[in-house]
Amino acid sequence: MDIEFIQWVVSGGVGGAIISFALKIWFETRIKNSIKLEYDTRLLELKNELEKESSALSVIQNHYRATNSVGHEKVLESLEALWIGMVNIKKNMPPVLSFIDVLLEKDFGKKLGCHEHKNFADITDADIMKMFSGELENVKQYRLFSGELIYSYFASYQRLVARISLVIKTGREDKDVPLWWKDGICRSVIFSVCSKEEVVEFDKLEYQRMGWLLNLIEQKFLFNANQIISGEVSIDNAFEQSNRIMQKYNSEPLK
Repeated sequence: MDIEFIQWVVSGGVGGAIISFALKIWFETRIKNSIKLEYDTRLLELKNELEKESSALSVIQNHYRATNSVGHEKVLESLEALWIGMVNIKKNMPPVLSFIDVLLEKDFGKKLGCHEHKNFADITDADIMKMFSGELENVKQYRLFSGELIYSYFASYQRLVARISLVIKTGREDKDVPLWWKDGICRSVIFSVCSKEEVVEFDKLEYQRMGWLLNLIEQKFLFNANQIISGEVSIDNAFEQSNRIMQKYNSEPLK
């Protein structure tokens, strides 16, 4: 329907009723066509936007997969390196610590200080340095990908063995060996890695306190490491707990 037809209708070509009906049809058709055109245009725009977003999402996903794959390998490498470090610390512990760990509280003090070990050599500075030398000297490089909590367990393990060794060494030299589990620095490690219930359980032990503590730290290390490996927990989730442990160590020297 064009403008000439409308003019013909208006000029009297048909009756008033037909004029109204024709105009109604004409406007409805125009409106429908206008709506359809707008709808088709918008649909095409949405389709283009979705295609762009889908393409961008694909790029992001591919980048994430590649990045996450590399990052996960670094995490696994770091966890393994810290665990091997703990194994080496335990392996290089002065042999006399195994003997001392089965002693009762009454066996310490001057009794242990003046006792001559026939089967074990006394602890030396070189023995203590083994806890920080060799492969253990560069272990901090694994802190980034291992996460703070895992690294804090390693640091606790290393610090505890080194400090116990130092307390026994100086006690033997002074002929009076103190109770290492009441030493301030050892105590700070105990309170950092143990829950209140675990501290109570530890304090009830009569012997093998060091073995109990080291085993506890190992279990916590492995539990959290396995959660990270399986993807059950992020390495960032335990920042608050690990920060509390590391702040303790930063404020207290080993000696």
